[in-house]
Amino acid sequence: MSDLNEEVVAAWLEAAEDLGIAVIAPYSVGTNGHALLLCEAFIPDFGSPTGAIAITSRSRRNARPALRKANRWCSELGNGYARYRRALFVEMLNDWGWFGQDHLKPGWYTGQPWG
Repeated sequence: MSDLNEEVVAAWLEAAEDLGIAVIAPYSVGTNGHALLLCEAFIPDFGSPTGAIAITSRSRRNARPALRKANRWCSELGNGYARYRRALFVEMLNDWGWFGQDHLKPGWYTGQPWG
């Protein structure tokens, strides 16, 4: 049994296509000499200068401590992200912030944080 939430992986792949952003899903990440960790998705242009790693409660127990030690930015996504909904993903990505090259910034991106 996989520790990945396959529905979240599929939602990120759909988001990549619809929103015109780079996404690697699922994503294997190496962390400071530890074994490779499998996470739901990597979104290279959002969240931090090194990108954002999306995890869920299924992958969290293995990934979060190692990602923190490796200074990698991650976000734990709830069950609401198991289905792609454009408005929800756009709102989240705007909140995370754009860290990619300016000329690649999507037209829908506003940078408006939540709240």
